[in-house]
Amino acid sequence: MEKKLQEKILHYRILESRVDTLNKQLNLILNKIEELEHTKEGLKELEKNEELNFSLGSEVYIKGKIIDKKKVLVGIGANIFIEKTFEEAIQLLNERKKELEKISQQIQTEIFNILSILQQIESEIKKEVGKNV
Repeated sequence: MEKKLQEKILHYRILESRVDTLNKQLNLILNKIEELEHTKEGLKELEKNEELNFSLGSEVYIKGKIIDKKKVLVGIGANIFIEKTFEEAIQLLNERKKELEKISQQIQTEIFNILSILQQIESEIKKEVGKNV
């Protein structure tokens, strides 16, 4: 094989790997967006009910009563929490969702651009292989 063809194949494989990584990131972001929506629904449900099932993880729940229906604790990172009203918490979740949707769109655009380049490289590789046959 010619060196130029080997370089194209290597470039193709690197781009394929990048698309795979981007797809994984995209899936994580889409899952986080879905989680934000569920959290918003949970907050709305909290406002309506006095008793709820609280998740302990791994599909295990405990019944509990809400002591303070005016404020919730919102994580802001580094294991730090701040008090917010329900409306403020929902607004914060909406802002986070917008940020994630923007990042999601950027990733999708990058994937589309790389796939376009991959098609071009694939075509070039086929031409090179056809010449050498």
